[in-house]
Order: sequence, then structure tokens, then C-alpha cells
Amino acid sequence: MIEAAERILPALSETIAKHTQQQLGQYGITILTKHRVARVDENKIYFTDGTTIEAELKVWAAGIKAPAVIETLKGFKKDHINRLKVYATLQTLSDPNVFAFGDCAHCQPIANKSVLGPRAQVASQQASFLVEAMKARIQGTSQPMFKFSDKGSLVSLSHHKAVGELLGQINVQGFIAKSMYVSLYRLHQATIHGYTHAGLLTAKDFVTRKIAPKIKLH
Repeated sequence: MIEAAERILPALSETIAKHTQQQLGQYGITILTKHRVARVDENKIYFTDGTTIEAELKVWAAGIKAPAVIETLKGFKKDHINRLKVYATLQTLSDPNVFAFGDCAHCQPIANKSVLGPRAQVASQQASFLVEAMKARIQGTSQPMFKFSDKGSLVSLSHHKAVGELLGQINVQGFIAKSMYVSLYRLHQATIHGYTHAGLLTAKDFVTRKIAPKIKLH
């Protein structure tokens, strides 16, 4: 596993990153941090420091960036991955009538804290916040300030293992963490599709799990 940053999972806490690295180590996975890839061909991975690794099969996970359409927006202040820079009100720095949230927004509600990462719970909380924020803008009343409440994070590592951190202080690992991860995934499905459809998807996954491929390469 190759990571250009100082550590893996830079958007999550150092505790989760540490536990994840320990678990991956038990699986025999070597992790290279502070290794930036310069280019890749059919035989090797080339790093910016001049070193290489021979590899026939490569999986490239390039991370998250704002949708391409944002690149076409002129006159807006953006960060290096084209997210629109916003105030704590989620109004863009360039136009108070334009709001941005989720993966589209570079949001730093607290000046001495890090910019909020592109995570599902950030986008979900911002979406709920925008219901009231946009009402306030239309009615001409004072704008509320977005405050992110970190409920924790879970990282799935295998069919039966996960690691996580709840409320910033409770560490969970193994089967318990994996069960929580699956429960949150099913709740997410219910939010998107409704409980009936989510129930059918759960039943389908249960019935087909013995015959479904372990990995899809297309």
C-alpha cells in the first residue's frame, strides 16, 4: 500500500490510522508512506524520489476531488482539488448567494482546526444545516453557523474485521466494529432507497453471498 501523505487515512484520526496500519500489518501488507507516485507502466511503479517497485497488478485509488463541473465555474475561490472555499455559513467566499457543501466545499468552521474532510457524515450534516441556512438567506435573517459533530469513523478492512473510533474517544475493533460498519451501511441504504427496498437489498445480499465473486476486476 502506497500513501503520499505522512500517514494512511489522513482525513481520520491518528488513532484510527495507527490501528488500521497494525491490522494491515497482520495481513502481511507492507505500507509505504511519504511515497509520491510519479508514473505507472505495465511493469513498475515509479516514485518521485527515483525509486521503483515492480508490480504486474495495480489498483489506483486517487482519492476524492470536487466534481469536474466546478472547474468551469469562474470567479470562485477554490482549493487545490477544486472545492469551493466557504465560510462557516457554507456561503462561498466569492458570492453569498451561492452555497456549497460536501465534496464540493472547502470548509473550515474553526480557524485553528483542520479543514473538514470529504466524509459522508460531514456532507449529511451540512445538507441538513443548509435547509435552515438557505431559508435564512431567502428571508433576509442572520445566517446560522455550521458546527460539525464528529460521531466517529469506521474503516472496513475485510469480511470480518474493521477498526473505528466513536465520539472521538471510544476505540472499537474486530467483529464488533465490522457489525457496526454493516449496520451503518444498511441504514445508509434505507435513507437513500427507503426501508422496504433496503430490506430487499439485504435479503438479496444474504442469498447471493455464497455465489457472488470475491472480487470484481471490471
